[in-house]
Amino acid sequence: MTAYLLLLFGAMMISVQFVFLKKFQMVSGESVRSALFFSLFYSVAGAVYMLVLSGFRPEFSPFSAVMASLMALDALLIAIVGMKTMHMGKLSVYTLFMMLGGMIVPFFMGVFALSEKPGVFCIFATVLVILSLSLPVFEKRAGGKNEKNSKRFYFLCVLLFFLNGAYSCLSKLHQINDDAVSTYGLLFTLFTAGILLSGALLLTQKAVKKDVRVRISIKSLLYCVAYAFFTGTGGFFIISGASTVDATVLYPIVTGATVIFSAINGRVLFKEKLNRFIIAGIALALAATVLFMF
Repeated sequence: MTAYLLLLFGAMMISVQFVFLKKFQMVSGESVRSALFFSLFYSVAGAVYMLVLSGFRPEFSPFSAVMASLMALDALLIAIVGMKTMHMGKLSVYTLFMMLGGMIVPFFMGVFALSEKPGVFCIFATVLVILSLSLPVFEKRAGGKNEKNSKRFYFLCVLLFFLNGAYSCLSKLHQINDDAVSTYGLLFTLFTAGILLSGALLLTQKAVKKDVRVRISIKSLLYCVAYAFFTGTGGFFIISGASTVDATVLYPIVTGATVIFSAINGRVLFKEKLNRFIIAGIALALAATVLFMF
């Protein structure tokens, strides 16, 4: 039960990170260079944070370095695609595809690649989570609003689906390998790889396009620091859970809980109204989260 509570706490932290990503995008724009600066700044803050938490004892293994580099590349692509997606359409649809990918892809990896056997409750709960995440689509249709849902927007959403799913799979595969470093070590290496990758791409872009500018302010830097804190803390609890909880259970729990906490954040921070679709989605996600604990 302790592992499940840690997962729920990690999901709460992850739900908050979306708030600061959106705020950074609103302040500094959605260009590729803006996403690269975002990745650089939050990676620096995250690396320092993990170094402090580990007692200034960084760990290293070739396997973890490779996996962390792949995860850093994946996270950078998510930031680039995510900022453009947020600019083009609703955050609720963005979150829908992100969380579905983070759940469905590793769920099937667990079943077909890791020989995990989901129980009846897990299968039923997965269906409930998918239904809860689909409700924003019905909300849009019922409202009859003219949304910015172009073909490009949905293409980016599908891309985010697989990118976030790949990130979850990489973290799971790392944690079950005997050559893996600790969670602190992985996250420190991940943030360090993010610094090197985004820094190199920024220098390359500057050499090619010297007139590219990004609006960077104290406020946007603070958003990066906050994003690093919530990403690092939430990621620590979720990645730690990946070593003891099956992928078929781990990621659906994180998905369902994140939906609940995101709805609460929207209501408290942005005064969003909880209509019948959102309330029904929260109820389904909560029911699914509880089922995954049995």
